[in-house]
Amino acid sequence: MTVLTDGYGTFSDSGLVGESDYATAARTSDGHTVMIYVPTFRTLTVNMTSVSGTKVTAWWYNPRDGSATKFGTYITSGSQDFTPPDANDWVLVLDDAAIPFTPPAAIAAAVPGAITPGFPFGQRGGWFRSKRFTWRADTNAVQYELYVTHNGSLFSDKGFTLGDSMVDSATGNFAVDVSGHTAGSYQWYVRGGSPCGLGPWSGPMNFSLAFRERRPC
Repeated sequence: MTVLTDGYGTFSDSGLVGESDYATAARTSDGHTVMIYVPTFRTLTVNMTSVSGTKVTAWWYNPRDGSATKFGTYITSGSQDFTPPDANDWVLVLDDAAIPFTPPAAIAAAVPGAITPGFPFGQRGGWFRSKRFTWRADTNAVQYELYVTHNGSLFSDKGFTLGDSMVDSATGNFAVDVSGHTAGSYQWYVRGGSPCGLGPWSGPMNFSLAFRERRPC
């Protein structure tokens, strides 16, 4: 669905991004929110039917200081012109007025805090070769790094996105299965990451595994 119908500037696939005046528009899949970044001063013409509901709440978000100003309510029909407050860069945010959204600047990404790990558990495959590692999920994290040593040497250092968890996010936990274990002593750490950076490593967790040799009957 087309969001911006006029005032989009000049598209260029070369040169410096900072020298471009092209406006960038985004719309959530459900149509609840539309955002348009306008790098230079001009009037934007928006297709108001691109927003869900019957009315929209309009905001100007200032990317220079993270503040947002609500400046009006509009119906979701036809087209509507919007002009930024000044010649600086701005983001126009249009929210479905029926949904109680917080101001655009109220939610910001943050570095995850220290993760609370759980103990590996479960016999996943014969002879306990695969273990499930669990920890408390951090609401700021969009990825995790799991670092495991075996007898003092690196065993595994892997990254996991939110979709990799083996348990439902509603439990408040994150869990992944790691295979290839052999007898010995293990130590592991986990940390979360977000667009703002990596959080601190958790405290170490330790466990040991001992496998009995199979003998013929």
